Amino acid sequence: MIGLIAVPSILFFPLMQITENFDLARLVFSFLSFAILYEFLDSTFILKKAAESMLEMDNELSRNNEIHEDYLLNVFSQYAHLKRIVHSTPDAIYEKYRPILNKGWESRLKEFY
Repeated sequence: MIGLIAVPSILFFPLMQITENFDLARLVFSFLSFAILYEFLDSTFILKKAAESMLEMDNELSRNNEIHEDYLLNVFSQYAHLKRIVHSTPDAIYEKYRPILNKGWESRLKEFY
């Protein structure tokens, strides 16, 4: 991770004009800006990949009429792996969207029963 942050900082260093106003604080600020950008992009890609995987698992469960134990164990292990990678939803956001989520689950369960 340090390399992904340090390389752009080093590459952009020659483009910075060194004047009497240039100081170490600006260099540190640039380094931290790249670090924040990296963390944001990394989290975005992880969430996108996890959402695609969850959707694929849901579609597989919907299509599969005969579900065997080994298949369910495989799906559960994939789900557990994704839950370990992705952070939990903050309580405030969950509470705000709880009615919408519950409606979605109710309509989903009606398909099976």
